[in-house]
Amino acid sequence: MTTRSVRLDDEAELALAEIRRRSGQSISSAIKLSLISFRDNVLSRQGRRPSEFFLQYDFGEGGYSIGPARESRRVVREKLAQRRARR
Repeated sequence: MTTRSVRLDDEAELALAEIRRRSGQSISSAIKLSLISFRDNVLSRQGRRPSEFFLQYDFGEGGYSIGPARESRRVVREKLAQRRARR
């Protein structure tokens, strides 16, 4: 086991106090569990591509788009024409 000295700013000190008050943990336990939790969080996100982020949301087939991006000009013109026709 290694001994470390750590400087905490006021915000971190308040966070540590709140964690200790709510959990009943010692300072060492609270910091250890926080480090382990942070490590697990970082490791779970490591290597994820941006596209994987959106997989957690169900946008349905094609998301909320009205057409493919490569055809955006044509699709917008068609949608505007449809709106004008409805008026």
